[in-house]
Amino acid sequence: MMIARFTFVGLFNTVLTYCFYLLLLKLGFHYQIALSADYLLGIVIGYSLNRYWTFKVKGEIKKQFFKYLLIYILTFLLNAFLLFILVEGDYLGPELGQFSILLFITLISFVLQKNWVFLNRFNK
Repeated sequence: MMIARFTFVGLFNTVLTYCFYLLLLKLGFHYQIALSADYLLGIVIGYSLNRYWTFKVKGEIKKQFFKYLLIYILTFLLNAFLLFILVEGDYLGPELGQFSILLFITLISFVLQKNWVFLNRFNK
């Protein structure tokens, strides 16, 4: 059930933030700026939904949020690096490049959230 909730939250958050990313691109923002804004929005939505619904964790809000933020910094840097390679190497444009990276980044995020951020006696 947890994987289903995480998948739903992830899909919801990904679709919402990817649409936001596309909107920022259409408005003329550089793809790296759009990606940064996309991640900031995703952090707020993803943390809230995963903490209270997916993993149903109580307590340690500051510690968990710090860990969550570290994961998103790590995944952002990896995402930005991969997107840079795809776009600047003329392999894919910023729209399709970001879309192609999403599954990989999502899998990394799930593993780290489940096994480090929201790890408690209820979700082992």
